[in-house]
Amino acid sequence: METEYGSEPLSEYQRQSRKDCARVYNHICRVFNKLTIERIVRIAMFPGADHSSLPEKLKPWCLSDPNSAASRHNGWKGLFGRLDFEGHFVTALTDINPMGKTGTVVHPNQRRLLTVRECARAQGFPDKFRFYSDRDDTKDMHRQIGNAVPPPLAYALGRLLVEAVFKKHMENKKLKGKGKLVV
Repeated sequence: METEYGSEPLSEYQRQSRKDCARVYNHICRVFNKLTIERIVRIAMFPGADHSSLPEKLKPWCLSDPNSAASRHNGWKGLFGRLDFEGHFVTALTDINPMGKTGTVVHPNQRRLLTVRECARAQGFPDKFRFYSDRDDTKDMHRQIGNAVPPPLAYALGRLLVEAVFKKHMENKKLKGKGKLVV
């Protein structure tokens, strides 16, 4: 899926992410059942809001009942959690699920979960990089992103590896003239 950008870049990071890309790709959310969607839509609109802000009738039993495992684990704060624009992602996720281990996946100021593109940007993928799935399944796309080495990290490691190999080559060249070889 592709669409037009909604505005000009608002930051240098957006400008760099959009480089060589006229349209935005994979800006799609995972699909859930009606009850889960209702819960996502009803999460309070402030950073850090989670399932505890839901009306009683929408709170999942496993998170609100005093006899549930959640009651022994501080209510599993963060499930159906709203992100903070001033905060950060806890980790790269392979499954965007509000009831998952890291359930803080609700958009900071919209009534929806993060899209495939938003997660890709958080990992440093440029917007021109497209994610594909045989079934056009966002779960597959999220898994690709969560399992990937972030491109900026791969680039930095690659540069250091090239420097190390070049340095070793130069040392060997110097020592070879003296009849020695460094392995």
